[in-house]
Amino acid sequence: MKNRAKWNPALWVAGLALVFLAFAGDASAADKPKAALLANHTVNDAGFGQAGYLGINAMKNGGFDTTLVENLKSPDLEATARDFASRGYSIVFGHSFEFQAHFFKVAPDYPKTKFIVTKGAPKPTTPDNLLIIDIKEHQPAFVLGVLAAHLTKTKKVSAIAGFHYGTIIRIMEAFRDGVASVDPSIEVKIAYAGTWMDPVKGKEIALAHIGEGADVVYAHASVTSLGIIEAAKEKGVMAYGSVLDQNSIAPETVVAGSIYDFPSMFLNVGKSVKDGSFKGGSVSYGMAEGVVDVTPLYAAAKQLPADVQDKIKKLRADIISGKFVVKEIRKRRDK
Repeated sequence: MKNRAKWNPALWVAGLALVFLAFAGDASAADKPKAALLANHTVNDAGFGQAGYLGINAMKNGGFDTTLVENLKSPDLEATARDFASRGYSIVFGHSFEFQAHFFKVAPDYPKTKFIVTKGAPKPTTPDNLLIIDIKEHQPAFVLGVLAAHLTKTKKVSAIAGFHYGTIIRIMEAFRDGVASVDPSIEVKIAYAGTWMDPVKGKEIALAHIGEGADVVYAHASVTSLGIIEAAKEKGVMAYGSVLDQNSIAPETVVAGSIYDFPSMFLNVGKSVKDGSFKGGSVSYGMAEGVVDVTPLYAAAKQLPADVQDKIKKLRADIISGKFVVKEIRKRRDK
């Protein structure tokens, strides 16, 4: 679960206002099944975008001819998906919930292509060649909330996300519940930046929360998170990273976080397509499946008393076993 690899693109090709990262293949590339990852953000964000890159790169190493398209704009999502399907790609990943509605339109027209939404909302029915993957990010968020309640000295903590749609609200509210499960009197400040791509905005919000007393700041906002972590570092408070282990960004500041194992998830999808076992529909992957987890504890978190660390370990084990179920709350409670 420790995805520390750095983004290191081998080749950029510009065309039609899109940036393509094509992974070099060998002479037998024409015989390999093709997989494309479509992303509406950058893949050098040290977070969700890079996690997608790690996933598609694992498929390259797993015998697929792979292509990545990043920074797609909303009007181009459907057309780009159709383009890859029409060129005979076996798998087209949409690396954001935003692809879901578009894939519902495209999938029926290209039954030989498997369309995967890597972070969507489950639906009761889908086309046979469309798989929606729901990632239970709220599970590690609850654990991080419990940890934050033990770390804070000011009894004020912060969580900052990119947008306030259901699956992201679910993360923030689980974090709130984790804090409250330890001490309901701790104030939890939650904000939505309205962007994944603006570290300046993230830093501005984080500085405001820190100025109001927050001494633990949870960043879940892709590139925007980098500004949040920078603010925490400047002010000497603790931060959580998300999606990848972001401790290396600020080793004394980022004391914990959430992590995703997208390489394993992507490889499992690729295997199911290769062996003919692929099934469309909706699936939910969480800590029990090893797709999400919490990072090791670093810096100040690592110095917590042994009984607190044991409590965190037990909570993690109980979530994995199903003994403890983290509530899913998709509506904001701060309005």
